[in-house]
Amino acid sequence: MVCFEEETGILFSQDAFGGFGTLDGAIFDDQLNWDNYREETIRYYTNIVGKYSVQVIRALKKLEGLDIKMICPDHGPVWRENIGRIVGLYSDLSEQKTEDGVLIVYGSMYGNSEFVAESIARALSEEGVRNIRIRDISKTHISYLISETWNYKGIILGCPTYNVGLFPPMENLVEVLKKQKMKNHILGTFTNYTWGGGAEKKFAEFAEQSKWEVLPTTVDVMGLPGAEDFEKCRQMAKEMAEALKK
Repeated sequence: MVCFEEETGILFSQDAFGGFGTLDGAIFDDQLNWDNYREETIRYYTNIVGKYSVQVIRALKKLEGLDIKMICPDHGPVWRENIGRIVGLYSDLSEQKTEDGVLIVYGSMYGNSEFVAESIARALSEEGVRNIRIRDISKTHISYLISETWNYKGIILGCPTYNVGLFPPMENLVEVLKKQKMKNHILGTFTNYTWGGGAEKKFAEFAEQSKWEVLPTTVDVMGLPGAEDFEKCRQMAKEMAEALKK
């Protein structure tokens, strides 16, 4: 629910058009560095509002035609100078527009899965992909992972098997992603095991439920990756690069 004051043209937008982060002395949008604040706005949207994007699209349509002079949200700056900037960003986010890049999120207990993640990233670079980001799930807060997953078209998830399932931090991320209802992504997965697998089956279940485009090649490594595993990494990177070009 929002309230529009017609005489002054002020939209009291509550949670809409808000963002995380301190304003560091600023009150209005023209008093802060938007490049720094933009990422926190995206993180706010994707974590708090994202799964309700269909409703956001409907709400934005109701605001069309209003002569908005200022937006006062519950969180973040008061928008008085660049109203089109924040409305446009919310519109893009609600339509789930993605960047033609790849986010690689990995979990690793002994360094083997990290090795695979780095190998895939290197192969992606050799395939001409320039927008690549690698995240260690054990060191990155899940709110940032959700935000970046929303942002990148290509998503590659990888971790070792843990008790015949996913490495716990990855299991948590996967469960959260199931509820986020994200669209327009291409998924690749890799796993690692020692005496018995299981993580690859959990990733396969997630791939089916997510309804994302899924790369044909998966990488399932036993211990330290070898020549055959690295070849699969290159094949996965090639498939991802080709999918992004489409």
